[in-house]
Amino acid sequence: MKKSGPGDMKNNDSPLSSLETAGAFLRGERLQRGIALEEVAEATGISTTVLAALEDDNRERLPAAVYTRAFYRKYAAFLALDPEDVLGRYQNAAPDMQKEGSTVNFGTGITLKGHEENRFGGLLRRLFLPLVILAAGALLYWLYKKYLAGYGPFGL
Repeated sequence: MKKSGPGDMKNNDSPLSSLETAGAFLRGERLQRGIALEEVAEATGISTTVLAALEDDNRERLPAAVYTRAFYRKYAAFLALDPEDVLGRYQNAAPDMQKEGSTVNFGTGITLKGHEENRFGGLLRRLFLPLVILAAGALLYWLYKKYLAGYGPFGL
């Protein structure tokens, strides 16, 4: 007797499992395996807020569709699931969004875990070049006054 694999289950799926969204399916698989959301975030590099939005199928908190599909693929690969099955569930849940050409929120920030930025770090990065220029100018002025000012044309 032949064992059925993941590809053979398509005709035997219950109506409820085929209607399950990608996010609900991933959450169910993760909880069934006893894996914490933080563990998925660490392994995939996707922030917990984006993972929670994926599992909740909250499209308002998700980035553009191309990024969302990549996140679903990465999440499915982490759980050793078929990424195409998960993407199929995602696309089946949102055919109206894709056909209508819904607007894409380009203002959505994608934050990978470990790449969060605090305000102080952003401020330092923006001020780095002006501070370097200011320090170089002060150094050049000091060198001029100390070593070159006495050799001027008037001998002052």
